[in-house]
Amino acid sequence: MYNNYWNFNAELKHPYIYTEGVNIYPNYETSLPEYRGKGKRQSSNGLFLEPDQAIRESLGDGFISYMWEGEKLYIEGDQILHVLLKADDGMKVISRGWGIAHDEFGYGWPPVYAISDFPYSSKEWVIMLHNTLPDIPKAKRELIFYLIAKK
Repeated sequence: MYNNYWNFNAELKHPYIYTEGVNIYPNYETSLPEYRGKGKRQSSNGLFLEPDQAIRESLGDGFISYMWEGEKLYIEGDQILHVLLKADDGMKVISRGWGIAHDEFGYGWPPVYAISDFPYSSKEWVIMLHNTLPDIPKAKRELIFYLIAKK
């Protein structure tokens, strides 16, 4: 007896996945997986953080640190957030970062992940974040963003 990979109805079945006599792929069509929040569209939002909104600190030798924080910088549950960080004209971004401001609901390290992180221009940086918690009131996370630039 051999395992026919092209015929899912072959006699040899994996004991942990298939049950005898049940065709889980009728007509060889794949079924879509079940996702939480089925029928609900995932929301997306954007933030444009200008240099005049940031707390600035001179680091010496032409380096400046920018930090954005506050109640308006947050990500809701089950949301993708696009953030554009900008430095002043004539500056070039050297480094960037982000973090959770605080954990008021006691979740520990919340599941917020960076999906993408790339330079948009020499003075702008894009960060895309995803909050994987379901859309419940306690899923909202306040964020802090950092940017280091040099003249």
